[in-house]
Amino acid sequence: MENEAFTQYVKKYQASVFRTAYSYVKNFSDAEDIVQDAFLRLYKSDEIFAADENVKMWLLRITVNLSKNFLRSAWKQKCVPLKQDFSFPDKSEFELLEQINSLKPEYRIIIYLFCYEGYSVREISAITGLTEVNIRARLKRGREKLKKILNE
Repeated sequence: MENEAFTQYVKKYQASVFRTAYSYVKNFSDAEDIVQDAFLRLYKSDEIFAADENVKMWLLRITVNLSKNFLRSAWKQKCVPLKQDFSFPDKSEFELLEQINSLKPEYRIIIYLFCYEGYSVREISAITGLTEVNIRARLKRGREKLKKILNE
């Protein structure tokens, strides 16, 4: 991949890729590492993309897989999380995301991809590897749980 094209992809998609990783791992530093790995794979990839949207979907799919692998890793299983007190640059942008992150993982990523990234059920199915019926059901249940959290 050419350096100029790669730089454009990083600028265009780094926020989406970071939010996807963060919604899985719930740790700023780990999410940054996953984002770096995802973009490194893009840079080394011989994949030819028909459109920019295909690059974004490919990156999000890689990010989901890297996040799942990280959470399953033996190292992660043995780690004890430290209390982190950090703030995002624009806290108001992440208030709803924090509530979404309080959901179970099976609802969290579906709602994030649907609401924040604007993907359709079919596209989320391609990214996560779940069936469209499963995506719809999780989206419905996740919305109900999120509504209950927000009403409290």
